[in-house]
Amino acid sequence: MLPKAQDPMDLVELVLRLQDRAAVEQGYRCGKREGQAEAKRLRCLVIFCLVLELALAFPVLYLLHKSGRCAQLHPGEVSSGRTAEIQQWPAQSTYSSGPGPEKRPRVHLTCSDEKINEECETDRFPSLHWRNEKSSDSNQINHNGTYLIAPVTGDYFVYAQVTFLCSDGVCEALRYCNKSLSSETEVQQLITKISPRYGSRSKTILKAVSSIGEKNKWKKTLYLGGIVSLREGDHIMVNVSNSELVDGRTPEKTFFGAFLI
Repeated sequence: MLPKAQDPMDLVELVLRLQDRAAVEQGYRCGKREGQAEAKRLRCLVIFCLVLELALAFPVLYLLHKSGRCAQLHPGEVSSGRTAEIQQWPAQSTYSSGPGPEKRPRVHLTCSDEKINEECETDRFPSLHWRNEKSSDSNQINHNGTYLIAPVTGDYFVYAQVTFLCSDGVCEALRYCNKSLSSETEVQQLITKISPRYGSRSKTILKAVSSIGEKNKWKKTLYLGGIVSLREGDHIMVNVSNSELVDGRTPEKTFFGAFLI
């Protein structure tokens, strides 16, 4: 019930007070509605975060449950199998690319005093003869005195050094294959390969050539070395242009060898 006004001024003041109260009540109701809306948004955000967390955690929980079930069904199997795998790994890695250096086929030969092959062929130089001073090694590559025989298929490093010598000044009197050495102007060294399965014709795989120069006293040393792919049973030999001039008296001057890479 409105109080009874005493005069017009009191009535005006009363009206103003009522208006202020109505404005305050209206602002409170608006603020309350905004607070309720904000709280609702916060509740939705919290619920969304919880659902997302559960969705991310589900795969992890599933894997943990599965691994625990496997461990119960086969106790000790996982750990022991893993240990066995680790223990076997070094042995497999050691021989994954072939035997170790100490077990790979190899050989080092020196020039033999045996008479050099005297066959004269128009399309091939004579081959040198060799001897093995370490024949007791079980990993030696076999040879027949003239050529090496590849024991297994693979890549080999093949090398050879030949020293040509004319130290007494009478080399002009030497003859080989009905040809006087005085007419020679160069010496040649070849490493050749023969594959018996494809025929007996030789194939040059490495070659070195040097001019003689002076005709009285001279010495020439030729060295060859390189990686060669061989099949099991292939033959490797050293051929020279002037076999009568080869100095095979010391192992350090003329030698021939190979080893599996």
